[in-house]
Amino acid sequence: MPNVRVFPAQNGMLSGAVTLPINGTTQIVPLVGLPNLLTIAGILGDYNCVEGVCADSTRSSCGVSYGTFHVGSGGTWASCTQADYTADPTNCNGQPKSNGTLNYLGKGRWQILSGGVRIGTTMGFQAPNGQKVWLIDPSQPTAKGGFGVGLVAGSIRTSITTNTTTGSWLYAGLGYLGTLTVSGKSYTGQNFGGSSYSDSMTLNSPWAGLVTSSNGADALLAGTGVYAAANTSPNPLEMGLRYQ
Repeated sequence: MPNVRVFPAQNGMLSGAVTLPINGTTQIVPLVGLPNLLTIAGILGDYNCVEGVCADSTRSSCGVSYGTFHVGSGGTWASCTQADYTADPTNCNGQPKSNGTLNYLGKGRWQILSGGVRIGTTMGFQAPNGQKVWLIDPSQPTAKGGFGVGLVAGSIRTSITTNTTTGSWLYAGLGYLGTLTVSGKSYTGQNFGGSSYSDSMTLNSPWAGLVTSSNGADALLAGTGVYAAANTSPNPLEMGLRYQ
């Protein structure tokens, strides 16, 4: 399929992109495939997350952010935007907080409910090293009581070391593809068909499990070689996969 690129990882994940006509324009859309889907008992815990969400499917009023997502017993969830739920589960350090319930659909999938409104669906998997990763698909426009339309990626919070970051990475965002070569806390990048660049990053910032890049991106890294980043510009969400 000439409009699709898919990169398989040794842990069973797939990452790639497909070129699609959306609202009259050609867009590159990330693809992610997950193995070893989580059961109900396996989802509990505190997750870091990044998101790219628009008010509706026309991609109006779009924004990116990072934060935390907590899954509790009894199928409850709560999230903090740009704040650490673990540090302040009651008030999210004064930042926006949301909560609701989960409805299990089987095969690792859940409906996400908030105030009786189905705001989206989610699926998660557990990597061979025990790391848990979630992908959330918000699909209810804000005009209908939802949180918008987009993508939220999350992983169980765990401290990041240079062993986690160092290597060669492939990445895809809405409208671009490229490669990264990371050595410790610095990296160089090459956009396919575009320019090269170099940046640095701060590990476990603003809290454990996240990385802050000098280019303005905030990213979470799962322990088996996948990341999701919220960029300040020009595109809302970037996904990456380590291949070496």
